[in-house]
Parts: sequence; structure tokens; C-alpha cells
Amino acid sequence: MFMQTAGNRCWVAASRIDSHGADESVRLELAQKCPTAPAPNN
Repeated sequence: MFMQTAGNRCWVAASRIDSHGADESVRLELAQKCPTAPAPNN
């Protein structure tokens, strides 16, 4: 995982290193929203 920047923009990128040692881009998707857990009773 990498943080990449260009000018005033930034984004997260992921790469996989293949068997030849070259970077291979990995497509990222937005995570689904996680359900909220009930607050613990203390």
C-alpha cells in the first residue's frame, strides 16, 4: 500500500510484486459500510 500525491491531490494505491520483481497494479474498491456494534455494558 502506498500514498501517492500529485499537486494538491493524494490517493492510496496498492501494488503486487510479480515473479519477475515488477510492480503490478492492484485495483482497489471501496469497502462496504460495516454495521455498528452495540456499545458494551460496563
